[in-house]
Amino acid sequence: MNPYLENGPPTTKLSLVAFVDILGFQQMTLDSIAVGEQEDLLQRLHSALMEARQTLAIHNELDPFEMRTFTDNIVIGWPIIYDGEAESGDAFIRFAAFQVEMIRHGFFIRGALTVGRIYVDDIAVFGDG
Repeated sequence: MNPYLENGPPTTKLSLVAFVDILGFQQMTLDSIAVGEQEDLLQRLHSALMEARQTLAIHNELDPFEMRTFTDNIVIGWPIIYDGEAESGDAFIRFAAFQVEMIRHGFFIRGALTVGRIYVDDIAVFGDG
């Protein structure tokens, strides 16, 4: 369940935001095209993202985060519901597990966790976070 969706127009929420990319992805893509293994790369990446996403979801649909990817960019938002302290600790632990799962599949990621206002749905990722 997307925690950013509410009745009414889209609005940003104060959130913890992870914005990361996959190291060396452009070269991986070029190499896979050169040897005709682009479908294999897609399947490996998709599997890695699905399994890494599960590390974020302790309670599956009830977890208050939303994740979107585009090529090698990954955005994860956790709306801050209380004071941010509990959400921060939870997000750091889950994101560390996410990172380990991506590494297990051969994808190293870099980026940052920050706090800002964002909105995430199937159409848009928007905000200063």
